[in-house]
Amino acid sequence: MTRFSMLLMSALPAALLLVLPLGCGPVKGYSGPTRTDAEVALIEPNPIWSNIGVIVQGVDGMDVNAEMAITVLPGERTLRLMLRPYSRAEFQEVSGPQAEMQNSYDLQWRTPIDWELTFEAGGRYAFTGRWEESVYLVEFQELDSRRILGTRNVEAIRNNP
Repeated sequence: MTRFSMLLMSALPAALLLVLPLGCGPVKGYSGPTRTDAEVALIEPNPIWSNIGVIVQGVDGMDVNAEMAITVLPGERTLRLMLRPYSRAEFQEVSGPQAEMQNSYDLQWRTPIDWELTFEAGGRYAFTGRWEESVYLVEFQELDSRRILGTRNVEAIRNNP
């Protein structure tokens, strides 16, 4: 390999970083142009301290798919959530056949709910909770202070994966 080829090969990854976006950022849970952080509310469906999995699947009837972060417009919003009985910490600890069994169990108990909530512009929120023998305790919290703003007990629905 020539010196020029080696230099080109080492420069290529750096050049790609300049061309490709550096992160996905939160899912946009509203239509229209992208707004600033001060104009929207941020939701983290799965903070590390939660013991359930939450996927935001809809905002005011608009289909979305957000597991890490989503922004919504301020005001009263109806969110469609899919609940699963796992935490990210547990997910990282299991692998192989044990992980497959855990995933199958989680899929059997995924349960959709609709929840009408009020969001403030610039607000930061989270969904957390725990799983107790086919019942979810779901909490809507302020992300930074972890202050609980709303709680729901949801009876889980057993499905065949």
